[in-house]
Amino acid sequence: MPTEAVYPAGELTDLIDETLNDSDKTITVTINKKWKILWIHIEYTATATVGNRAIRIELRDSADDIIYEIRLDDVLTASETVIIEILPQGVLQGRTSVAGAIANGQNFYAPLPAY
Repeated sequence: MPTEAVYPAGELTDLIDETLNDSDKTITVTINKKWKILWIHIEYTATATVGNRAIRIELRDSADDIIYEIRLDDVLTASETVIIEILPQGVLQGRTSVAGAIANGQNFYAPLPAY
């Protein structure tokens, strides 16, 4: 008997985009499909070029309306790295800014809304 996993709501898929030097990511759900996002993991490392980077994550609906947005309080400077975990009931774990997460070597956690 096959031991294939069965997912009643559809397929379980990882979507990974590791393209370098491309911080403006867009991931689009295929027409006539509906996704349930279980979590989002982002690892962002700024280049060595001097300057500040603001991080914003948006979820949009089919009309391109923003239905959820996270704007990180602080900016990243040259060569800094931040890891962002967006998951159900995610918490900031005492961190109120990206700088706090970077300074303490920890991830920045944010909640993923239930839909």
